[in-house]
Amino acid sequence: MHKYLAERDFLPGYDPSRIPITHAGEAAVNTFAKAIEIFKVPKAIVVMVVLPSEGNTTDQRHLEYDLWNRHKIVMRRYTLLEISQKGKLDQQTKQFTINGEVVGVFYLRAGYSPKHHPTQEHWDARLNMELSNAFVVPNIRYHLAGTKKMQQVLSLPGMLEKFLTAEESQTLRTYFAGLYSLDPNDNPKEIIDKAVVQPGNYVMKPQREGGGSLLYHDKMVEALKTMTPQELGDYILMDRIVPPAEPTYFQPNRETIVFQPGVSELGTYGFILARDKEYILNTFGGLLLRTKSEGAEDGGVCSGVAFLSSVYQV
Repeated sequence: MHKYLAERDFLPGYDPSRIPITHAGEAAVNTFAKAIEIFKVPKAIVVMVVLPSEGNTTDQRHLEYDLWNRHKIVMRRYTLLEISQKGKLDQQTKQFTINGEVVGVFYLRAGYSPKHHPTQEHWDARLNMELSNAFVVPNIRYHLAGTKKMQQVLSLPGMLEKFLTAEESQTLRTYFAGLYSLDPNDNPKEIIDKAVVQPGNYVMKPQREGGGSLLYHDKMVEALKTMTPQELGDYILMDRIVPPAEPTYFQPNRETIVFQPGVSELGTYGFILARDKEYILNTFGGLLLRTKSEGAEDGGVCSGVAFLSSVYQV
């Protein structure tokens, strides 16, 4: 959109050639296709695991149609409950079939919250996906690596050295924010006392990702004071990152444009295809820039706090 506006001179002074276009959808589809090729089962399908009432259908459908148009591979949409009720795992071959179709890839757009698993059938679906020979995106190891407790443990001395050289580990640690355990077995009283006295320096994070789940300021202090030690163990504390603010135009609705300080978070789209320790594909799919007002504490796009933006190369 921003490149289009710059090309049409609606953004005077901006050179459209300096606005990089992200091709994450195309890179995702090509990775799915490569996985199906390696799977080597004729007409194997990709299953997108979705919520019963899905709010992100627009971008999901683009992937579904693009996968067919580019590679003639079928993508089906199933909920966890449908996978449990309609799917079948062959205990000998480990092939997973749904309605007679062999699944080569499970692509999870659901399953990231305990609320997504209200019954044992939902948990059984996830277990059988992992036990199958299909690629799972993300598989349980990658999923767990994204949880806050895992990240906090990886920040401990000697942990990175299990995977990297001492020099690489030291370099990587320079980019870490402080991560602190609230597990009662780790004697967290000292860090809790610091956070209660200086709440502006910390944020309290649960295991899950996504906007709307973090605790700041008074809510964090109240939680630190009132939660049981076992409840606190489900969270970690992290040093709060304070990025520089820039003057930003926000358009929260059709009628309103607001000019106020904003802060941005830059991410990259990466696509990795691997089996055990063999990396088959590792590609860059472009940039994701999310911007929110300086005073906004949480930062999710779906929760309505942050907005998608564009990088301008200078």
